[in-house]
Amino acid sequence: MAIDVMNRSRIIFAETRDLTEDPQFPGGLRAIRDNLAAVIRDSEEGIGFGAPSAPTIDDLAQQPILAAWQDCATAAAAPPATLSINGAPANVVIFSGGDPLLDATLTQNYAWFSKAPQPQLAGRAKRGNLSVGLFMTTAPEGCAPGRYPRGGQNNAVVERSTLGLAPGFRNRFLGAIILVAVLAIFILPAVIAGTWARLPEEAPKRAEIINLKKDVTAKEGELIAALEAHKIPTSETAQTVSETELKLQTATESLAKASAGYVNLAVEWVVATLGLLALLATISWGLKRELLGFMVDERGRMSLARFQFVAWMLVILGSYWMAAAWNIGTGYGYANGDVPLPKMSMNLWILLGISVTSPLVSALILSVKEGGGDTKPAGGGNNTASVGKNLPPQAPANSVAERGLIDVRTRPGTSSFLDMFTGEEITNRASVDISRVQQFVFTLVALFAYLGLLATIFLKVTPHMPILALPDISPYIVGLLAISHASYLAAKSLPK
Repeated sequence: MAIDVMNRSRIIFAETRDLTEDPQFPGGLRAIRDNLAAVIRDSEEGIGFGAPSAPTIDDLAQQPILAAWQDCATAAAAPPATLSINGAPANVVIFSGGDPLLDATLTQNYAWFSKAPQPQLAGRAKRGNLSVGLFMTTAPEGCAPGRYPRGGQNNAVVERSTLGLAPGFRNRFLGAIILVAVLAIFILPAVIAGTWARLPEEAPKRAEIINLKKDVTAKEGELIAALEAHKIPTSETAQTVSETELKLQTATESLAKASAGYVNLAVEWVVATLGLLALLATISWGLKRELLGFMVDERGRMSLARFQFVAWMLVILGSYWMAAAWNIGTGYGYANGDVPLPKMSMNLWILLGISVTSPLVSALILSVKEGGGDTKPAGGGNNTASVGKNLPPQAPANSVAERGLIDVRTRPGTSSFLDMFTGEEITNRASVDISRVQQFVFTLVALFAYLGLLATIFLKVTPHMPILALPDISPYIVGLLAISHASYLAAKSLPK
């Protein structure tokens, strides 16, 4: 949809307000505005250019601003035909002091410039004491039209969706297909597991299995009652529990034999968990064009707190999803249709509470250290030559900036796994943070330990019997993680 004249003039004004006529190139400023008007007119709602702005009443009282606004409005009302480059209309404009192809930073960030037609100069003006030219070229297919660097910043190219699903996908149809495929990866293993859990249709075998299911359920009740009846362990308690456990084991083995053996759900469990991870990656790609964008925080860095939260979410939610699907399948055959959903121990709930709370407290600490300050280039200078030596080696120098006391990234796609192990402040962003390393190691140890417990359940599932609960996690591990998170947050809160 072509943009209207008023918005077109506002965009031109936003892009050229700080420009003045260059005496060596008379008419160059008007040529810049005319050509900008033509490209903006042919763009989709002005996407790719700076945010529209209009002068205030006080601004218009100043003659230079009034003249600039009138010139922008005139150019927007009657834009000339778009400059043709090699037979194709120009849809990209670049403000540059010289040939954009000689700008190493520009060609590195936008590699497609080398494949595009040679940029052509459309007009020159002054920005302060610097001579600035408007160069025009044609973007190849798949690259967004507009101004580069986008909006005056050195941001990476993000393709805009032609139908509005998300900038990472070229069109809604493709995005919908990918999303449905990922959801299928997540859902189908649970459907398969639920189908396997259903009782056979053959009447004699159904009756045998139903009776055995009742027997196993009764034995489980006896075992729980035996454990709860005696708070202080005695020899009598031990004997009662032993006998009940033996009866339960016998009934369970009979049920497995009647159902032709145990069921292995390990593959379905792993695929469903990976499907959940793929869903997060798909959403991140659609929004940010980064597969791991869900691990990148508002500062453009990979977040250790987000990694911990996502890791535990994937492990516990993927397991609960598979166990619940299996239990729904086992409900086929119960007369009252009472399907027990898996239970989670208090230790698991505490662990989830820690993993959810830690990112929130971490964000609060960082917001205090940011102090509401604006983002500025690293070192406080206007270019990367003044950034000093204290730069994180995992990020390009021209993407490193500062917000208050905090290190930030200004360009998409410049986050790194190493961000999780280096300091978050200006003073220690190039150094390893030991508290973050130990937090990462403790998390991995706890995760792999719990994955081992989950594997014991899904590798050998009793046919047609519900999974009553996810395995409990040791309170010692929960305590270790709580201490680790507390020390990590305490270290984060201290000034460096």
